Amino acid sequence: MMAWSLPARFNPLSLVFPRACERCEIPLEESTHRRTPFLCGPCSEGLRPIDGPSCRVCGQSFEGQNPGDWQCANCRGRDLGFDFAVGAYRGEGTMRDLMHRYKYRRRIHLARFFGKALARTWRDERLSQRRWIAVPVPLSRARYRHRRYNQSLEMARLFREELAAPGAIRIEPLLKRIRHTPRQASLDREARLSNLAGAFRVKRRHRNRSDLVGANFLVIDDVLTTGSTVSECGFALREVFSPEEVAAITVLRG
Repeated sequence: MMAWSLPARFNPLSLVFPRACERCEIPLEESTHRRTPFLCGPCSEGLRPIDGPSCRVCGQSFEGQNPGDWQCANCRGRDLGFDFAVGAYRGEGTMRDLMHRYKYRRRIHLARFFGKALARTWRDERLSQRRWIAVPVPLSRARYRHRRYNQSLEMARLFREELAAPGAIRIEPLLKRIRHTPRQASLDREARLSNLAGAFRVKRRHRNRSDLVGANFLVIDDVLTTGSTVSECGFALREVFSPEEVAAITVLRG
């Protein structure tokens, strides 16, 4: 599955089966593949990491100076199930294309690329200074049967490997999706805000675990747009475990 774990020396098989850029499909030289796995130079230059000023709640980036604890219009006045969220890259261009291939075209090997991308969120000291129970966003049974893997769980596992201190998080798939809903990406903003209400619940076998009461939970997902998905996951965790803090990290910020 993890096809880009490379040997230190040149692999002669790449002359016969050259690795190709995941986006534009041109063959990759060995040195390029080591430096930016899966992407050629021009495509990797199109990545847009989230740096600089952003909303202190949902992580939405903006131009200008950092106003401290500023909240964007998406968060202001909303009752959210998470305390803050951090995104790694803007959800556009190359990253958006790769995410679509990962989720909808079963390019599961890209989980390692996105695990590495998630590690960028650890620059936020609100994350790096705590220990977390990492909770991947679950899929409905119908969607899991079709896709055959949970993209958030696979990214979470590889994200943990990327951390200098992997003991900072412990992955616990605590939630289940109790009803199938339309894809958020297919809905407008108003429909997204209500589509997932009450869609998640803590699995019964975990509900009486005393080791999770008062913990810090880190919800992991692929994309945050309105924040409804990770917020509903946060509400489900708060209902059972009364956590100290709930945060969320995503590869993309829509």
